[in-house]
Amino acid sequence: MAAELVKAFFIGLIQGITEWLPVSSTGHMLLFDRAFRLSLGERELVLFLTLIQLFSALAVVILGFRDIFPFLVRGSGKKGVRAGLLLWAKIAVGSLPLAVIGLIFNDAIDALVTGEAATFVIAGALIFYGIGFIAAELARAKKADRVTSFDRIGFGDALLIGCFQSLAIIPGTSRSGATILGARLLGISRPAAATFSFYLSVPAMVGAGGLKIARYLSVGEGAPDSQSIIIMVLGCAVSFGVSMLAVEFLRGFVKKHSFIPFGIYRIVLGTVVLAVGLFS
Repeated sequence: MAAELVKAFFIGLIQGITEWLPVSSTGHMLLFDRAFRLSLGERELVLFLTLIQLFSALAVVILGFRDIFPFLVRGSGKKGVRAGLLLWAKIAVGSLPLAVIGLIFNDAIDALVTGEAATFVIAGALIFYGIGFIAAELARAKKADRVTSFDRIGFGDALLIGCFQSLAIIPGTSRSGATILGARLLGISRPAAATFSFYLSVPAMVGAGGLKIARYLSVGEGAPDSQSIIIMVLGCAVSFGVSMLAVEFLRGFVKKHSFIPFGIYRIVLGTVVLAVGLFS
């Protein structure tokens, strides 16, 4: 049991860090799973991974409460209501591409994740978008940002950023990585790109998580045993706490630094994942 709790702790840690940093949680999970498999049944494992993602999303909702629910902040008045509705509308528009693409290609993407080619797809996406980050930052190095605040992002930009987010259905891409890259190419500042990326990710994570939980419940095979529940609670708690720290870290980091270090890291990780696939 102790060994399983240690594994659950590290899975929560990996999820909390890599969900929000543009480095791909899938690639890290793949490497960890190859080395240390968690002894949960397939059904319970899917539920566990779903729940830790939802707790990651909860961290963003809490940190961004004033932006997401400004009308609940004392003294916000009509301006708060308008600001909140505008943000929700932009997030809804930005979520449309992923919803459409996900419905059309969901089965094909699931085959990529579970098939023999999964490792190579993940490695390729890690390296490709790593190069993309470096290229985008170099291209924008001497150009002024067109949008410097997330609340100034227009509906057209939100839709285009959402199109980039839909690319994240390919494992190894990184949801935050795709949206941030898209935003940077559109001339949106790093802090604004990161913040909008966080908020745009929440509906996608909640929607996908809700569907998986509904499927879990529809099977009707009973609740997880007490050991599985303890493992899940620990992983969710770690994922939530680490997500809070990771989001705040990235917000602070991008005020003074570019995304080039993340691009380099992705290329290195992709190379490692590729090596694991070739020699395992």
